[in-house]
Amino acid sequence: MNSACAYTSTAKVLCILFLLFNFYFSSFAQLVINNGGYVVLNGGASITNMACLVINNSSINAITRITSGHIISEGDYNTVKWNCGTTTGSYVVPFGYSTTAYIPLTFNKTSAGSANMSFATRRTVAADNTPLMGVTNVAAVGNMNSTYGGSATASVIDRWWNITASAAATANITFSYRGEENTMTIGPTGPIDAQHWNGTIWELPVWAGSGTGVTGAGTVGSTTITGANTFSPWILVARSAPLPIELLDFTAVCLSPSGGGAGGGVSVNWSTASETNNAFFTIERSLSHSGGGVGGGWAAVGTVNGAGNSNSILYYQFTDENIEQGTFLYYRLKQTDFDGAFTYSGIIAVSCQDNLIEIINIYPNPASGCFDYIICSTEDREIFVSVTDVSGKVIISKKENITKGLNYKSLDVSTLASACYYLKIETLNGLNKDSKQILVK
Repeated sequence: MNSACAYTSTAKVLCILFLLFNFYFSSFAQLVINNGGYVVLNGGASITNMACLVINNSSINAITRITSGHIISEGDYNTVKWNCGTTTGSYVVPFGYSTTAYIPLTFNKTSAGSANMSFATRRTVAADNTPLMGVTNVAAVGNMNSTYGGSATASVIDRWWNITASAAATANITFSYRGEENTMTIGPTGPIDAQHWNGTIWELPVWAGSGTGVTGAGTVGSTTITGANTFSPWILVARSAPLPIELLDFTAVCLSPSGGGAGGGVSVNWSTASETNNAFFTIERSLSHSGGGVGGGWAAVGTVNGAGNSNSILYYQFTDENIEQGTFLYYRLKQTDFDGAFTYSGIIAVSCQDNLIEIINIYPNPASGCFDYIICSTEDREIFVSVTDVSGKVIISKKENITKGLNYKSLDVSTLASACYYLKIETLNGLNKDSKQILVK
């Protein structure tokens, strides 16, 4: 038996601690853990201070647990790297917490591609389940929030998993957690799903979990997902309240009256990166930010059907008609699920006080190198000009001074890849804005 961690049957209380700082531990051909022994990976919290236990054997039995014992990771960089190669089968990483709790991760590799896998897990270090550090090739998780309803931590198990693959792979994964890590107040014993952070947003739980929640010290719960083919950070979440709709953009702009009439309208626009069980949106309007005051209160002015479930970018628009010029308004979105549950977006403001800015034209479109654009303004002002990609990420940003009337400007986009973008302008206070699509070829 080739192992630096083998235990005799009489060594029930023996443990060997591998305290690994600033280097990779030597590769094992086989690791056997027996009779309550455990391995501690303790490399700290940065890529320059990490512990990595390498199993250089593609056999699913290269790590063998006999009776009891486990490996303690509890860090984003404290990884078990298993060189699986093209071998398929059920790889069990015998993770545990402290000296007794056993919370294995089972990675049932179903594709024969040559993928070596790395695994780490830890309990979260903050009440809001963040932060997860930006490990190698993985962007840090920015939040555990939904634009609708604020923090979503009430429906999340208090444990992270980080899984990386050296090549394409497909697997069924079983995640285990301690009952005391189920601190959820929403659906704590209901069906549990897994969700994955793709570097920008929480993706939909497209692989439905098969587990139910357990709570209380001394218990262990688990959830299995099937057909997973993207990795990096994972969490477990209550199916009844997953990390919900990711709102990319929510804006409103006052429209000029048609035909010289007294009232134009307000164009309310929003886009989503993902949706879960989304039945419809209700557009609500108020004369005050709090919904109070003279003429206050939130009034529903229209509804727009949602997509149900989606993991692609979707765009929505609603026109609130016959708004008198000289009005200052607030809008919010109420998002309602199929089961009747609802949440609210943040609040945005729009001014219909005859001080608009507008993009009149962009040419050439499609563009390459540079393009010209015309801005119409009702007064002299300084504005922000930006170019964003379809996800809302700002690629170019600058300030421009414009005068009352028509303003002729140009922008260099020679460094941008061929794609669809948006030219956006807005006043410094953010109350007036406009955007138009631009294609770069």
